[in-house]
Amino acid sequence: MKHHNMTLGFRLLIAVLIGQALVPQLCGAYTLNSSQLFHRCYSQITQKFLTPEHPLFQLVAKDELSPVEACMTILKKAQFIGRSQFYRMASDDAESKAVLGNFYELHSSWLRNKNWDVRGQAWISEAMSDIFEPTSHALFFTKALFDPQEAFSSIVLSDDFYVPLRDEYDPPNGNITKVSKENFTGVGGKFRFAGRGGIIGIENLKGETFNTSQGDLLWGRSLGGGMVGTHTYITMNAQPRSLKDLPLDGIHVNRLWAQSLYSDLFCRSLPVVRTEDAVPFLVDQGDASFRFSPSCVRCHASIDRTAGLIRSMDFQNFGAFYPPALVGIFSIPRPVTQASEIGWPSVKDSNYSSRPPTGTFYMRDYKGELLSYFATDLQDLGRYLSTLDDLYICAASRYYKYFTGIEVDIGDPQRLNLSRQETMHRNFVIKLGIHLKESQNSMNLIEEILKSRLYRQADFGISGVPESFNTK
Repeated sequence: MKHHNMTLGFRLLIAVLIGQALVPQLCGAYTLNSSQLFHRCYSQITQKFLTPEHPLFQLVAKDELSPVEACMTILKKAQFIGRSQFYRMASDDAESKAVLGNFYELHSSWLRNKNWDVRGQAWISEAMSDIFEPTSHALFFTKALFDPQEAFSSIVLSDDFYVPLRDEYDPPNGNITKVSKENFTGVGGKFRFAGRGGIIGIENLKGETFNTSQGDLLWGRSLGGGMVGTHTYITMNAQPRSLKDLPLDGIHVNRLWAQSLYSDLFCRSLPVVRTEDAVPFLVDQGDASFRFSPSCVRCHASIDRTAGLIRSMDFQNFGAFYPPALVGIFSIPRPVTQASEIGWPSVKDSNYSSRPPTGTFYMRDYKGELLSYFATDLQDLGRYLSTLDDLYICAASRYYKYFTGIEVDIGDPQRLNLSRQETMHRNFVIKLGIHLKESQNSMNLIEEILKSRLYRQADFGISGVPESFNTK
């Protein structure tokens, strides 16, 4: 367990808000009073200061409304109404926009890769950013929080594709290159620039296509697995700049995409299995030198085999290769023309990319049990991931870290040596995750954190944790 390294501005904000609590704490007080608690959660939800004139503060001060109820009221101001192409907030006042913007930024921070880095060419990355906001896939988390009808499992089950809806819709030129639309070549009229200004909602681009010199390209969808199967997530995390000279052959694979999947959805850093789990995949000869060493195979047994699920993706350029023209790179599934391989190849297979896009998810869960699932495609993977406790425990640990500053390791317990305090935090986060899986409601998860005894402590339990973190 460790405390989150918050930005200087946020640390100052928290210091000011709990300042009122420090004097009574020195006299032996242990928990925040209602007004102080409302100050705390309001600042975290909006990243703004709470003024005494706020109507909800007046109700809390008079004990006519609990601080948690008040904060949940603020959080729910950013909830979306309707189910169509555009998901907008019921209210568009500054407070609502602050809530939505704050949580989109939070969810974006959960992503391992937050920037386009295409073949090492800055102008390609800049042009892609003009159209696709780099962290747009984080909106799967944002929509699961603010759409009352969206289950949390949609982050791995949905076939939609989202982009931020901002104050200025489809501006006349790109945000990064500043190039106007008429100077973008290789792409026809069916595209628009990423918006500008504050985020005011989400746009679902399911079914959207690009007109390209090579025909219409359907990019507005997820190929399966929700977030991790979208065009932007695959292209950004596969880092196709390295694939032009290294064709996929079973040895060279899109392992960076798989590494991001384990990190972004499961809060895991490599390796995600034990040495004993790598032993069955060791070989003494072949083209993959990493297969000779258990320490190497511990990582590759997971990411390389999972990466097989996007082996059929072909990364193609459209447009010219230098500004002011658009330079874009897009992931396009190629047809399957070969039979499946047998086992995990240790020698190069020139037909690897033409075989069925199957792969194996391989990880130790929070209980230390080995998870090994052969997925027939990305949709099958998404269905499996939606059943795993660890998916929800990871999200719970991230919200817990945001609201308390406490980072909890939810990985394989065999490698952990936790204190009593750390164990209590871990057990509580696991409980939160199980509750999220049951309710499929991110709002309920946040409310449970805010109602916990730990959250009401002025120092979030640094000086000592209560016997129970549960709500009263």
